[in-house]
Amino acid sequence: MTRQLFKAMGMFLLAGTLALAGCSADKGDPGPAGPTGPTGPTGPTGPGGADGQTPITAETCALCHGKSQLADSAAGHDAVAAAALAKGSITVNAVVVDTSTDSRQPVVLFTLKNDKGVAVAGYTRFRLTVAKLVPAAGGEPDKWQAYVNSKSTTTTAINPTTEYSYGTTGSVGTIRDLGNGVYEYTFKTDLAFVSAPLAVSYDAAAVHRIGIQTADSTYTDATTGTPVLTVAANGYADFMPESSTLVATARDIATTAACNQCHGKLTVHGRRMEIPFCVTCHNKGGMDSSGSPIDMTVMVHRIHAASVVKNPFTIGSHDFSGVTYPQSVLNCTKCHTGANADAWNTKPSAHACTSCHDGVVFAGTTPGTNQVAHPFNIAATADCKSCHTTDQLTTAHAQVDQVEAKKLKYEIVSIAKTAPGELPAVTFKVVEVATGNAVDIKASPYFTQPNGASSLAVLIGWSNSDIRNVGTNATFGGAVSINALGPAAVANGDGTFTVTSTVAVPADAKGSGTVALQGHPAAVVNGAAVRLPVTSVSKPFAITDATPVARRTVVNIAKCNACHGNLSLHGSNRTGDITTCTLCHNGEATDRSKRPATGTTADGKVEESIDFKTMIHAIHGNQERSTGIVVYGYGNSVNDFSEVTYPNVLASCQACHEAGTYADTKAATGSTTGTGADAVDVTDNLRTTKQAAVCSSCHLNSLVKSHMLQNGGAFGVTQAQIDSVQ
Repeated sequence: MTRQLFKAMGMFLLAGTLALAGCSADKGDPGPAGPTGPTGPTGPTGPGGADGQTPITAETCALCHGKSQLADSAAGHDAVAAAALAKGSITVNAVVVDTSTDSRQPVVLFTLKNDKGVAVAGYTRFRLTVAKLVPAAGGEPDKWQAYVNSKSTTTTAINPTTEYSYGTTGSVGTIRDLGNGVYEYTFKTDLAFVSAPLAVSYDAAAVHRIGIQTADSTYTDATTGTPVLTVAANGYADFMPESSTLVATARDIATTAACNQCHGKLTVHGRRMEIPFCVTCHNKGGMDSSGSPIDMTVMVHRIHAASVVKNPFTIGSHDFSGVTYPQSVLNCTKCHTGANADAWNTKPSAHACTSCHDGVVFAGTTPGTNQVAHPFNIAATADCKSCHTTDQLTTAHAQVDQVEAKKLKYEIVSIAKTAPGELPAVTFKVVEVATGNAVDIKASPYFTQPNGASSLAVLIGWSNSDIRNVGTNATFGGAVSINALGPAAVANGDGTFTVTSTVAVPADAKGSGTVALQGHPAAVVNGAAVRLPVTSVSKPFAITDATPVARRTVVNIAKCNACHGNLSLHGSNRTGDITTCTLCHNGEATDRSKRPATGTTADGKVEESIDFKTMIHAIHGNQERSTGIVVYGYGNSVNDFSEVTYPNVLASCQACHEAGTYADTKAATGSTTGTGADAVDVTDNLRTTKQAAVCSSCHLNSLVKSHMLQNGGAFGVTQAQIDSVQ
């Protein structure tokens, strides 16, 4: 799905070229050729770096891809994303079970609407499930049990399945189109007499659930013979069969909304998108032909905990061992957001706990590969909460570093002496949140742990129109960095400290700049120092502006944290503030200082751009690139992002960006891909023009790159060359 969407996006981008080809009007037949003119002067150095090649021209992307233009790129991405994220709805209006006879065949009345909220009539291809909620017993919590099942032909596994409103074989019920998008379906399955392949006992007092999905996105109308389109839709409802009454959603633990914070629109098996519908089939005891569990509890935990489970998890031909989950698996409340979300720590069970702790087996089971017996050799059906209390489980799953980090807050009090030629002086403090008191960073255990466990730094960069840090005297686009725990930090006697930069604001600097306070205090936990990801803060200062103007806000950190939980990088130094990140991850920045000076690198490159607008797109858009991005980090670590899996729709820019911000690149500059001979001097840096830099971070194929070159994009040119044609 994603690749098809991005191919569509690529064709959309090329529409600009086709549009330009059709812009000229018919002006009649051409006249005779004129005489040959004199030879012109040699053209300027072109993108290839040699005289005589095509000279660089200004990027003209906005002519077609700008706001409200023929191939508006922002609107195009939005349209592709909207189509991918669209889904309809099925509302169950009533479930009736006739109690006048011995049979118990549910009759369901429901309404189908498309993604616009418009009722869809004439659609009769549905798949339905029905399950009962088995009450908790012994050490087992309550669980769903499907009535409609199929037996594997190769194993003893029993797999829940669906009934159909169409076809001539299998469990096919009766469908009636009542008009105006309202339908009536009568189940073939008799709840009171389910015998094969799995005997399910009917319990009139148990809560039951109906699940419904549309079966096809395109079908042929039986009367007219014409194709009819509708979007995918799911629906469900819980009911009491004997009274035929709908009841509140039962066993509401993980929610679709929580899943879609990362997945955008979680879609499995083509058209199954709602968690309450999924759990009617993914029951305990279900497994694939190899014996892998397909129970929702085990399956979902093991997929997302691929980095911590002892044994690789596969279902059929799908190997989930490479899944990258972007936050700690300890954060149970990330997905468990329903009315019964606390079940993980109030109703523990061996079945649920071993979905992540798969190295533990219970009485009667011989430990296998990477497994050990439970230390007390208890049965898998034992009452776990007799030992594993709610408090104990909450403590065991706590992210200690984040809990401790929330006890502190950074504040930038003032920024002085910021005019061109001056040495900026930054006054700051660290505050204890509970009391509001300032922390003495020279004496507090938080900031005096040895061996680099504690850190605090002030960063200064400019200019906010698009940070490049020209004149900071730092290599590879770096910001001015001052150790706030060292002698440079002077106590002011009121709980604040001041550091003064040894690097002056350049004489030709304009606009505004930014100061950030970042770093990690440390707390001693179980005898070891643990780095605390305290949220970084940033603040603008005026250079020539009358009042400080902050760097433009493009990405919302809350959107990052919807997937990442608490985005914190570089050893918990940079946490929760995008502006702080852009002080170093700017248009001049590469990873060359972290790469080996000699020898072959992992990707064969001398350096890689770490400009946010290219690096972040390349990491998250990895599956659409022919080659993944490799970034060298601190300690010469090799970070190969070619295995990153992004679960959302790549065209959905607003999954990360603030609305409207990704369409406006006027303030942006290009991205350096080669720093030249001097790592400090940016004038010899070779750069990619800004539009090409952004677009090529995802769209890498030769056709799209040619389109960029034909419309003024350039790769491997200096900023002076770019400025000369702006």
